[in-house]
Amino acid sequence: MSLRTPLCDLLGIDYPIVQSGMGGVAGPELVAEVSKAGGLGIIAGLELPPDRVREAVRAVRRLTDRPFGVNLWLHSEMRPPIDMSSIPEARVRSVQNTLNGFRERLGLPATQARPSWRSASPCSPSRSAIRAPTWSAAATSATSRSSR
Repeated sequence: MSLRTPLCDLLGIDYPIVQSGMGGVAGPELVAEVSKAGGLGIIAGLELPPDRVREAVRAVRRLTDRPFGVNLWLHSEMRPPIDMSSIPEARVRSVQNTLNGFRERLGLPATQARPSWRSASPCSPSRSAIRAPTWSAAATSATSRSSR
């Protein structure tokens, strides 16, 4: 039985294992060990100032040459919502063109639609009220269909 998946190929890892950032509990050493073992180690950058994120990235790079990630989740309470219509059309096209490259690799339909607001996690009751901008093909396709 093989654990190799398209995600492994996309991320350059051996196993479809992605470590959670885990806040301050997991440092660069754990991130590097997960990556060296064939998974994707993740630096938790949520509450770190930029200099500390840079230090963590440098530390992981010293410990491994394997792929790793940085969790830079930005909670909606930390950033006020923006009016989606205020995003310049050129910016929407640029972002969508970049995302369309990923969509193509993942077999998803391309789109040039503006982002829309939706619940960030409809499955999680504690976050059901959180609203986040969505740049996904599915959400933007649904928005384009409803505006026809």
